Amino acid sequence: MISAPSVVRGSLVVLALLGGAACSSSGDTSASTTSASTTEGSATEGSVTEGSVTETTANDASTGPGAGDQDSSSPSAAELEAMLPDASEMGDGFVEVPVNPTAEPLRRAMADECPDAAMVTETIDGTVGRAFEAEDGTRLTVELVAGVEPLSEAEESELLDALNGCHIVIEQGGVTHSLRFSAGSEDLGDQGVRGALTDSMSSAEVVEPIGVNTYFVRVVVGDVAILVRGADSFDGVERQQLATSDLMELAGEVIARVEALVEG
Repeated sequence: MISAPSVVRGSLVVLALLGGAACSSSGDTSASTTSASTTEGSATEGSVTEGSVTETTANDASTGPGAGDQDSSSPSAAELEAMLPDASEMGDGFVEVPVNPTAEPLRRAMADECPDAAMVTETIDGTVGRAFEAEDGTRLTVELVAGVEPLSEAEESELLDALNGCHIVIEQGGVTHSLRFSAGSEDLGDQGVRGALTDSMSSAEVVEPIGVNTYFVRVVVGDVAILVRGADSFDGVERQQLATSDLMELAGEVIARVEALVEG
């Protein structure tokens, strides 16, 4: 069971990698979602406290690299959905919230500035997912999709090199977002990658850049891709950092469920 972090009040900004986000908890709960197509939308315009260029769905990271067609032996969307945790398993203080929509600024910037890493912003049909937000605005999201092939060692190495060499600067609403990835291989499932995206924000009103992170673990088990991601929250003054141990604990629980499904 995941422990809820301490509370930081405020109008929290949405900040994410490939879908993660931290925003004020509304108490709204939604059913798990199945992505049949990309949900398109621009990042929120305005000051550093009103939005982020990195708000996108984790469908992108969970399924882009190595994605293939689902065959009859692959788990169905309903079977994958049954593998997703619900709010009751997340611990006190977490509520289910909608999985964030895709923001085009990051997608476009990745395609233009880091084409060799742009595959992580591709969306694959059939992804199912749930997102959970704690009282302080930090967020955890799980997404699954079948029909995925692991990358070869050479392909994985090339992707990691491209991600780690990717630096994007986006100007939006008077705020400068300096975005950098950090990623590496992780001994999980048949293939694992763990990393983070840091959004260092600055403006005329913000002398010292404020760094807000989204953390992710992407694991392939059989032909199922698992993406677990989490995001810090920021209320315009204070950053509340997500406990990465919570992220890894949740990832371990979901990986075990998918392994049992695939092996069964």
